[in-house]
Amino acid sequence: ALFGAHELLHLAVHPGAGTSPLSVLGFLPRRLVFYAVWLEPTTRRRFLAMCLAPFAVLSVVPLIVAMLGAPVPVELVWVSATNASMSGADIYFACRMVRQGRLSQPVWFSGWVMFVPEADETSASRRLLNP
Repeated sequence: ALFGAHELLHLAVHPGAGTSPLSVLGFLPRRLVFYAVWLEPTTRRRFLAMCLAPFAVLSVVPLIVAMLGAPVPVELVWVSATNASMSGADIYFACRMVRQGRLSQPVWFSGWVMFVPEADETSASRRLLNP
């Protein structure tokens, strides 16, 4: 259930809140991971939001609530900690994105690799972002 909620939060930040045919939710059996991906270039700002939404909602918000003194059920603590550990790749890609270029510049994410569309911004013309 946590994996599904995590990926649905990624989808919720896609253009159209995940209802577009360009939003894909799937599972990679060889890597044993669920994924949500947007199939077109998007701004870096939106890409950051897509990467960090599950971490913010499922890990950071419960932590802030606990710090404010509200009672937090042990199950929510478990969900928060587990999600934080699942968010490693999301945080890694967000950090890479912040390091490189303007936040308004388009980016394309495909197969665990980030690309920047060239001047014509078509899928046929992409350049690999530096790791």
